[in-house]
Amino acid sequence: MGLGAGSPFLIEASWLVSGTLSPDATGSYYPDGDYMGVESFKRSPGDFYMFSVDGHTNSYVAAVKGDVEHAFWHKSGGWAGVYTPESPATGALTVAAP
Repeated sequence: MGLGAGSPFLIEASWLVSGTLSPDATGSYYPDGDYMGVESFKRSPGDFYMFSVDGHTNSYVAAVKGDVEHAFWHKSGGWAGVYTPESPATGALTVAAP
């Protein structure tokens, strides 16, 4: 069941991802519990996650939560800002508050 518009459990998105990206990870990201002691987020409909494995020293966007080795984008610091792509991903991914 989705968490966005049309869901009986409407939850406001925590983050919006934009950019001309491949793969297309754009959209709204919602809370998805903690991962290694830091809140994580999942796109709805879900197939991408935003997470940190080291207390926000580095943030990642990947198809599998916690999979740093295959993360498509990463950045240093907190969630908001511009993420750098990792091959095979392309495009600068931007995370902003809704």
